[in-house]
Amino acid sequence: MSETPETGCNEHPPSSSEPSDLSINHSSAKVRLAAIGEIAKKAIANDDHTEFRLLTEALNDSDLEVRMAAAQSLGKLQYDGAYQPLIACLKDGDPGMRKAAAQALGDLGNPDAIAALEPLERDADMEVQAIVEPVIQQLMAKLGT
Repeated sequence: MSETPETGCNEHPPSSSEPSDLSINHSSAKVRLAAIGEIAKKAIANDDHTEFRLLTEALNDSDLEVRMAAAQSLGKLQYDGAYQPLIACLKDGDPGMRKAAAQALGDLGNPDAIAALEPLERDADMEVQAIVEPVIQQLMAKLGT
């Protein structure tokens, strides 16, 4: 699915006050985390760009678990519009978010991500390195190299 890239990971998302945004903007991180799953289900069922936008905006959430869940959902949904925001998330200060973004980029399957992923092969966090290597190999296989 191709869509104009959205914002993500420390960029400023567009503001929205649509009723479907209410749970994703709730003050409780637990409610927002639960909302990610529900929004992903709606996106699958409806192929609704509003739901994909909400998931992409959630990459900026203040809660790490919400951001990671959003990245995982966007990768599993193979939403091409999340490519650039996920690339930005590779520079997130938290290694868990960098891992989630790398895996999501692997799920998207765009070999263009290889250049952005390669510096993470030398990441300070060994778990990030462990995730990135197979993702890069997977993407290189798509190139036939």
